[in-house]
Amino acid sequence: RPGGRSMTALARLLLLFTALLSPSLVVAAVSGVAPSNPPSACVDGGDGKLRVLLIAPAWPWGFGAYQSQLSTLGAALVDLGHAVVWNAAFRPGVLPDPDRVYTFSEASLLAAGGDGRLPTESAPSAATAARSSRFGFIDVPLPEAYWGRGNGVLVSAVDAAARRHAIDAVILLLDANLVLSDVDRTRPYSVFWFPSHFDAFVPSQRRALSAFDAIAALAPSAEQMLRESPAESGEFDPASKWVGTIPHVAEPPPGLHEAFYGEGLGGIDALRPSLRRKHGMPTAAFVALVNCGNYDAVNRKALDVAVLAFKALRDTVAGAHLFLKVMSTAHILAAEGNGLPEQHTADPAISLAGLLRAAGLPAGSFTVEDRVLDWSASWEMLAAADVLLMPSKSEGFGLPLLEAQRVGTPAVTTAFGAMVDYTWHGLSVPFVQRSFLSDGFAATPSVAGTADALRRVAAGELSASTREAAARRVRAELSSAAVGRRFHELLLRGVC
Repeated sequence: RPGGRSMTALARLLLLFTALLSPSLVVAAVSGVAPSNPPSACVDGGDGKLRVLLIAPAWPWGFGAYQSQLSTLGAALVDLGHAVVWNAAFRPGVLPDPDRVYTFSEASLLAAGGDGRLPTESAPSAATAARSSRFGFIDVPLPEAYWGRGNGVLVSAVDAAARRHAIDAVILLLDANLVLSDVDRTRPYSVFWFPSHFDAFVPSQRRALSAFDAIAALAPSAEQMLRESPAESGEFDPASKWVGTIPHVAEPPPGLHEAFYGEGLGGIDALRPSLRRKHGMPTAAFVALVNCGNYDAVNRKALDVAVLAFKALRDTVAGAHLFLKVMSTAHILAAEGNGLPEQHTADPAISLAGLLRAAGLPAGSFTVEDRVLDWSASWEMLAAADVLLMPSKSEGFGLPLLEAQRVGTPAVTTAFGAMVDYTWHGLSVPFVQRSFLSDGFAATPSVAGTADALRRVAAGELSASTREAAARRVRAELSSAAVGRRFHELLLRGVC
């Protein structure tokens, strides 16, 4: 009874006849939704190549793991024959024509120029320019009612943009609290590459994930949380979606010494003395590296725990050195323009100078490097250190953890979420208790437990075979080719 009117006998006969020929047309007739035709890539004789929209907070050449990861994935998808289009979700209006697909040259020029209202972005590096030049770029305009309401992604706006640009599939990498699911389901096949910072669902996550067809969790613990989540009306139902784990990519960037790309770790080990000299690390000391940004107002990286645990280590390991590669917000902003969400300011979340004074670390026992350096420098520092010190309260993935193990450096982490999932070579320390962090519950790291784990690493208690096995596993499972292939298979299965 569409429209409240009775269906005539003739209409019933026509509907029955149509059902025999094409059931999908009947579904469309009674639901008012136009039948969806599979992309030409999926029909007989199709080439299996899709038009994929990638949505990240900013441009692929901008600061941040989400942009870096999604652009690496995009390049892998292009290698597999797909066409990739990029949307910088937190840069609405920089690309003025929503009906146009801009080239990399056009998009980067508009992003760098600004007009007093728009952010001025840093210039792409050679590596990111090479990746980004393979993408198209579009704007996803927000309805006027949402102007001035902060950063975020409106699902209905993504749907409209996907229709305009004939998008076959969408992949989004963003914190779930920044996704507004104002419709029940996205129209193109959609994948949420999901970072979970908590050990249980929070309301913003449940609603955000409900609109997506597939949830690719970054860590096995997040996948387990998704699968065990009870279905709720109008929100996330794990039984109605593809749910699995697809990790981020952890492979060395171009431009490093050839030893970083080899199969074994011997070549990297031989480089350690020269890498230490290059980056100002003492050549003979036990060096603990902290590698993060200092921009989080809730101290999610637990810098105080790292400093206090290291201080306790020095009671038993004479001459130990703490290398704090902790990028300040001021330097991040200088490199990125206006590249961070609105809640971040130019002031660091933690005063490192104040923290180090209060902890009483003696002069000469630590080094602070707060600049934004080239990505290759981070890999060299990871290879030069004896241990990565990462006692975070939570991590959506924890990329330095995997990068460290790729070059044979063990990690000391907090046994929570992705950190315990991916600490394959190192020690994951039990936390003291759960504590509230922004939207949900995370861990309270243990100073004593972290210090004891550092002592065990310094004493050589870790297995050499575990070291080699972890490096092999990162090479095999977290390469751009491996992650790209996982998404390729997921998209073809979902779209076709």
